[in-house]
Amino acid sequence: PTESGTPPMRNQRLYRQIKRWQGSISSLQQCRLPVIAACHGQCVGSGVDLVTAADIRLCTKDTVFSVKETNVGIVADLGTLHRLGHIVGRGIARELAFTGRPLKADRALSTGFVNEVYDTKDEMT
Repeated sequence: PTESGTPPMRNQRLYRQIKRWQGSISSLQQCRLPVIAACHGQCVGSGVDLVTAADIRLCTKDTVFSVKETNVGIVADLGTLHRLGHIVGRGIARELAFTGRPLKADRALSTGFVNEVYDTKDEMT
């Protein structure tokens, strides 16, 4: 064993940490009040995790969403993949997860990922 413990101990600590992170994101989805996400610019990785847990998603026309975890060889495991399938359908969710391709605002609107697209962030508020 090393200072940080045996491999099973390290795995267990990592598992518990991931469950805590998942719980943080899921708390938005479980909130009894409506949760509105307003995005502009880049919404990547954990930003997408948060947005998918919201009830209403808004963005500006320059917003780009991306599940970048794919591009660095890790799994988006905070609930994004499950939630994406419910929001945009399994086909689009798979495309975003498998390719890591960006989802621009106009396509996000046409796929149902966002509810509304605004010209500017001032207009959105």
